[in-house]
Amino acid sequence: MVNWNANNMSETLNKGKLGEIGENLVQTKLMQLGLNVINANTIMANYESVDLICVKPGNKKKVYVQVKTCLLYTSPSPR
Repeated sequence: MVNWNANNMSETLNKGKLGEIGENLVQTKLMQLGLNVINANTIMANYESVDLICVKPGNKKKVYVQVKTCLLYTSPSPR
């Protein structure tokens, strides 16, 4: 898991690291909601990439999650 401090904006974020941060945030939230993450960053039989595969305890249905992460920059307000 990547530890990210929003106050540390001097660190350069590349696309891969930003995606990893987003996936970790989503994985944490899904686990808080009671889902078990059983796999991450998987290539399926049809060659589609899946970021997270989850199941709810007691349920055999799988939930496939694709995470999209973006970074919004805002400029400080002039005073």
